[in-house]
Amino acid sequence: MHTDREKNSMTKESIGEKLKRLRIDKGVTLQEAADAVGYSPSYIHRLENNHRKNPGIRIVAELADFYNVSIESFTGKNDLIKSEMVIAECQQANQLIKGGIEKLKDIENEQSLDLSEMKDDLIQVRKCLLHIQSLL
Repeated sequence: MHTDREKNSMTKESIGEKLKRLRIDKGVTLQEAADAVGYSPSYIHRLENNHRKNPGIRIVAELADFYNVSIESFTGKNDLIKSEMVIAECQQANQLIKGGIEKLKDIENEQSLDLSEMKDDLIQVRKCLLHIQSLL
């Protein structure tokens, strides 16, 4: 007879199934998990029940951190999911970089833009790139 953990390792868990198992294993409610990562309980519920097939890298990373597991544990050997996550993160980084370039143009032209916004954007770009690096 196989234990639940052995069964999980024999069959491929979806990201949602893994999220639900980790939450239950940790002994937290949907509300507690949602509060910990700043999303609504209904959104976490949709993730756990696979109503969101391709969750964003940010929410997966935040939940992985909350459950104290690596983000790679969500991708396993599924290169398609890993690729989609990398693509999504690259798209986000691209948008942040594009916005930074526009702000730099404004500074060049007007010399009156608040630089704290640019700093925050660059910090977000760095976070995106660190996520990408961890996925490769």
